[in-house]
Amino acid sequence: MYTDQEFIVGILKNNQKVINSFITKYENYLYTISFTVLKNKEESEEATQDSFLKIIKSLPEFVPKCKLSTWMYTIAYRTSLDYLKKRKRTEELSDHEGQHVSSSEKLLIDKEKKQSILQLINRLPVDERGLIRLFYLEEQSVKEISSALNLTESNIKVKLYRARKALHNHARKSNYFSGYKVGS
Repeated sequence: MYTDQEFIVGILKNNQKVINSFITKYENYLYTISFTVLKNKEESEEATQDSFLKIIKSLPEFVPKCKLSTWMYTIAYRTSLDYLKKRKRTEELSDHEGQHVSSSEKLLIDKEKKQSILQLINRLPVDERGLIRLFYLEEQSVKEISSALNLTESNIKVKLYRARKALHNHARKSNYFSGYKVGS
């Protein structure tokens, strides 16, 4: 397996073996990011492919002030947001033409704890969902997130606080804590 530095060098040298290994290693990572934003398999697959193209094309400008995965997260996240904006514009046009746009299905709360938490996270607005994923699931530091998203560390902390509060409210509304004893 290659290190991130070996991936960078190999991709810049257009080494197909390295490129294929890079895609294999990170395809699930980028797809998960895209699916978190888009909640649509086909769009997420397209956004993942576009993300890889952008990453490989932009790699010569990559400055390792943050982890490669954090930089890639930013590209995948922004690419997915672009797809989401494009979808909303298309839906607005369809509405104006008198066509009915199907509403998104509500998330069902799974019995397994991990699935339930992921579903609660998915209820958050896209920016809060992204921050929660970066901080808790991808275990990025506030400093890394700040660098990747071009926001101050204070701003990231405030946004994380609000996202946690919204997540807690969603959990309370869906009776997520009903089977757990909270507090003593």
